[in-house]
Amino acid sequence: SVQELDGFVEVRPLDGGNELRIPIEQVRVLPGSERLVTRRLLGPLAAGDHLALVVLNYGDPDVDVAGETVFTLDEALPDPRAGAPSPERSPDTEGNEDTP
Repeated sequence: SVQELDGFVEVRPLDGGNELRIPIEQVRVLPGSERLVTRRLLGPLAAGDHLALVVLNYGDPDVDVAGETVFTLDEALPDPRAGAPSPERSPDTEGNEDTP
């Protein structure tokens, strides 16, 4: 039967700065199949080393699946809400950006 997948991605600077949390909207997954779920990482996020933690849930409120990786940003990601207003974007396609 079809499973409902949702979760989130947390990005944390290794130096202890502020973290970003990006929701993963619910999608359907067939057991034994693979499903690529992407999210765009938007700032603000400082340059340097970061930990990305992905937590997924397949419909069981007591069981999550998690994985993590360390990555390096050579340049800081600015806050997209700073400066000129940006066009409205859906969180389904743009990750963690808020609707203006």
